[in-house]
Amino acid sequence: MKMTKNEENQLDNIILKVDKLKNYLNSFNINNNDELKNIYNYINEIKNIQGNINNSISYISCLLAKNYLINNFEIENIDVSLKPQSANGLDIDERLNNGERIICEIKTIYPYGENDFGAAQKDSFRKDFKKLNETSAEYKILFVTENKSFEILNKKYLNELKGIKIVLL
Repeated sequence: MKMTKNEENQLDNIILKVDKLKNYLNSFNINNNDELKNIYNYINEIKNIQGNINNSISYISCLLAKNYLINNFEIENIDVSLKPQSANGLDIDERLNNGERIICEIKTIYPYGENDFGAAQKDSFRKDFKKLNETSAEYKILFVTENKSFEILNKKYLNELKGIKIVLL
């Protein structure tokens, strides 16, 4: 998949964080005999290196969604780096080459329960269902990254997803 320069830069930054974390983990040895403050400092530095890992996961899932869209629709000039991961609104809102609108939400949630989502997860999904259902577009897609989420959505939530395609990335 061809990425824009901004997309490449953001992905490079994520890869640099992973390399920094790997180097840090390989250079440090922690054990039960360490003082609590040393253990705290060690774990805290892992958190600092990672930054907001959820944003990194969300961004990479947007690249996966972009790849799906390019391979399955006539679409060009899509740059998923333009919308910050924590910004409100649809995750992807684009026009196909023929002018038709395609909107997408992306979920990276792993279900809390064995056979369903937890209460907060359900609320989060339903907010996205509402955005997709209430927005006019020729194509509506709910992307998920977890097999278990995909299975649960198809078993329990199809009645809330009329006209919305569920895609496992």
